[in-house]
Amino acid sequence: MPEREKPAMADTSFTSVSKMLNAMSDDEAFNKNVSNRIAERTVTKTLQAMRIAKDISQERIASELKCSQSRISKIESSNDATLRLEEVGAYAMAFGCDLNIILCKRGETGVERIKRHAFAISEELERLAECAKDDDAIAKAVSSFFGEAFVNIVRMIQNASEKLPVRAIDGKPHITITESCDEASLAICEDSHTEVQPRRPVKKSAPRKPLAKNAAFDV
Repeated sequence: MPEREKPAMADTSFTSVSKMLNAMSDDEAFNKNVSNRIAERTVTKTLQAMRIAKDISQERIASELKCSQSRISKIESSNDATLRLEEVGAYAMAFGCDLNIILCKRGETGVERIKRHAFAISEELERLAECAKDDDAIAKAVSSFFGEAFVNIVRMIQNASEKLPVRAIDGKPHITITESCDEASLAICEDSHTEVQPRRPVKKSAPRKPLAKNAAFDV
């Protein structure tokens, strides 16, 4: 069996160490062992990376945990399975963060994760609306944020949809999202080749304006 040609490092970019190993090495056992090791240290390496990014010393974490600096060094070189909740809490405290624990279904799909986050966003939006009550100033601020959130969510979906491949049948995109100055429209290409066009096309030269209160989202 001919030996697999190895790509030149200078001409190749990799999104993970595992992918680099698979491309550069034919030793499947070694590659699997390294990949497993990386997977076992996801949390500890994330904590270490956050600590370094925030320029926080191991001594600072040790003071929160009331232990020695060597203990922190051992934590950051250990597997996730050995981590204790109080240790993660100490990092969160030093980072100025709250520690939230989420239990989700094992094997949760990407679609399910998005739906879970969407429901969480919905609950938070309703809490904001409740905060306004009879206070006109708060209601005005919250409504302004709602409009901003709407535009940002549409743009996130728009950016993601642009990465989809085009339809094989006619080379058109499966979904087209366009944003106009005062409204957002959603156009979906069906198999019948019908497409809903935005009522007011975007003028690239015109600056963006805040979304109007009566914005329409058409399907």
